[in-house]
Amino acid sequence: MSGGALYIALSGLEAQQVGLNVVAENIANANTAGFQSESVDLANQQVPNSPVGDGVSVLGVVQAQDAFARAIELQANAASSYANQLSATLGTAQSTVFQEPAAGGVSELLNGLWSAFGQLGDAPTQLASYQGVVEAAQQVVDGVNQAASNLTSLFGQSQAQLSTLVSQVNQQLAQVASLNGQIAAESGNEQGSANSLIDARNRLVTALAQEIGASVVPGTSGQITVLVGGVSLVQGTQAATLSASVAAPGSPPTASDTASVLLAGTSTPVPIQSGSAGALLSVLNNNLPRYGQALNAVATTLADQVNQQLALGAAIGTSGQSPGAPLFVAAGGGALTASSLSVNPQVVANPELVAASSVPFAGGNGTNAQVIAGFGTNPQGPNAAWAQAIGQVGLDVQGASSLASSAGQQLQSAQALEQSAVGVDVNAQLVNLVSYQQAYQAAAKVIATVQQTLGSLIASVS
Repeated sequence: MSGGALYIALSGLEAQQVGLNVVAENIANANTAGFQSESVDLANQQVPNSPVGDGVSVLGVVQAQDAFARAIELQANAASSYANQLSATLGTAQSTVFQEPAAGGVSELLNGLWSAFGQLGDAPTQLASYQGVVEAAQQVVDGVNQAASNLTSLFGQSQAQLSTLVSQVNQQLAQVASLNGQIAAESGNEQGSANSLIDARNRLVTALAQEIGASVVPGTSGQITVLVGGVSLVQGTQAATLSASVAAPGSPPTASDTASVLLAGTSTPVPIQSGSAGALLSVLNNNLPRYGQALNAVATTLADQVNQQLALGAAIGTSGQSPGAPLFVAAGGGALTASSLSVNPQVVANPELVAASSVPFAGGNGTNAQVIAGFGTNPQGPNAAWAQAIGQVGLDVQGASSLASSAGQQLQSAQALEQSAVGVDVNAQLVNLVSYQQAYQAAAKVIATVQQTLGSLIASVS
């Protein structure tokens, strides 16, 4: 009887000690990312074929689980990371390519060109007026070329960022597969031995959700399958390898749908539509090419309208009266783009080739130059094309900023939901601490009482 009582009390001591250890672990990790609150699963031990109890046993240390809250939190992480990356990249495009109003901006440079043509119209007999037009045209070319260069550079930076991100994702996928194997190996072993591994895997899965919009499906023996858009990236201990593929988009970038993420060694695309990688794919395939097309539209509109009007006028060439030479050409020949836009070298060498006069040529006639000076107010002119590009980028940035704000609020709500379901409630843990301490003291009191009783019994018979 006394031996049984001692062992019953001992089982109580051991069970409550496990409970105290779990409480300490919970409180210590209350603010640790990915940590799920743990609890002790206790069970009564029964004497076979008897209603008499035989102590308590620890069945396991169980982590709090809420698959629904976890799925919502992963989706919110993916959406927030997508919106933040989109907002950051588009904001960079606005500040480095389409910053207006700005000193030395394209809008100011275009107005400077129209002003120079106006001065030429007022003083068509002065060489300085012709030189002023050429200098103003060169400033516009430099501004448009720089905008195209900045946009091309941003495309390259986004491409490099995507490649770096994919390399990081590959490492994380391999780590998740490795942890799957370790967790499966610990299944059925010492209570709670796999919990720290599960916490580490949870942190990796959260990172994957932020990067590529990953979701998970529970498997056997504590393992998980990691999916993106229905494509399995981790299954058991096997992890896929991804590669980033980006075709040459042109300078400035104008070709859409040139970027993708593939299963390495195949042509199978991974449908990444959220997370940071989803945002980078979106800007590479959509936003930046559209901005490149808008820059080219400004360059071609400028060159076409100015050159066409100059062709309608007349100038004094080296051999007498001649049609106006084009002011803008494509450097090196080929298609005219925002990157290739340049001032005609012939006009640079002889500014008086600019056709300031209407036909027939008259030395004091600046009518044609005055017509070009009015292009700044043309609703279909270069200024309007530039303003349209600025407006579109501004709308995109505003939309991305609003999306980031909304997604951030949704993420906070999702995190609060998951925290309430599986996080550590410190107040509840303090209550558990008192409960386990009291139970521990009670078990110790039983041992002390049995010891005292045995001592008294031995003393009485000796």
